Amino acid sequence: MSKLQELLIDMESIRGFEGVGVFTPEGDVIASHVKAGLPINEIGVDVNDLLFNAQKMTKDMGMARGNLLHVQSEDAHLFATCFNEGSDPLKSAPGKAHFHTVLIIDPEGSVGMARLKLTKFSLKAKDLLK
Repeated sequence: MSKLQELLIDMESIRGFEGVGVFTPEGDVIASHVKAGLPINEIGVDVNDLLFNAQKMTKDMGMARGNLLHVQSEDAHLFATCFNEGSDPLKSAPGKAHFHTVLIIDPEGSVGMARLKLTKFSLKAKDLLK
């Protein structure tokens, strides 16, 4: 098992865990770990578009780089994060890590732990995804 896969499996410790996936900025799946039936690949592509638009919006507004999107519904919490070591939030830089992580937990899941684990995941995964 790869180190990246081990990091994804560690996300199962979040109360309410449903699934997690790591994607290129273009929406291609790098790795995932999900409970049965969760279509993380399709979800990831759509969430990548949302994340890109949110980052473009914060950049256009003159705000600092947006790097976390949280959508709450009756059925789930969906988190999307962007980790980008480059200077332009909308582009990848050669030799720099740039990936998106999508995490889904159930409505009663631990939101605080999800945010904490996503941050820790990005810091650990960055060297694996350059």
